[in-house]
Amino acid sequence: MPRKLPISLTPNDWLRAAFVQLAAAGVQAIKAEVLAKQLKTTKGSFYWHFKDVPTFKAEMLKLWEAEATRSIMLAVTSSAPPGPQRLRVLAQIVSQMNAENDYGGLRAEPAIREWARVELQAATAMRRVDSARIAFVKKLFVECGMAAREARLRAELFYSGFLGLQAMAAIKPIDVGLRMGELLKLLL
Repeated sequence: MPRKLPISLTPNDWLRAAFVQLAAAGVQAIKAEVLAKQLKTTKGSFYWHFKDVPTFKAEMLKLWEAEATRSIMLAVTSSAPPGPQRLRVLAQIVSQMNAENDYGGLRAEPAIREWARVELQAATAMRRVDSARIAFVKKLFVECGMAAREARLRAELFYSGFLGLQAMAAIKPIDVGLRMGELLKLLL
């Protein structure tokens, strides 16, 4: 009987495992050995895909920035015409983020925010993401006919509400969608 070859891991397999580990145990747990054990493989597999752990962490942040920001913006702008409907779509998308997905679920972003408190590259990525998200939400409020200053304030309130609800939902199940919808009604 021929021997089964092990399934090759992809860089994305390592990144997914790292987000789960980050969400569960914090940035200090992002180590090649820890992830290899989690994936039931050797550290050599890690180093086959990534030069070192700092490079790997940079890839994590790049993936998070793309998936948790740019892909959501694209989904919103491609699924609704300018105006309040885009804000509703955004509220729906962010409230449907799965509590237990392949990338650490609702605990991943609070873990990234904690990471940003201790490592400069994470703090830099966090600032970029926060700025991009607020600018995007501001644009959506402007599309609803609000002046730029008012739109900026409402964007910050919307985003702060999202972050707070996300942090709450990571600890105790709550209906984020209902709360985001109510917050949006107040802001419109």
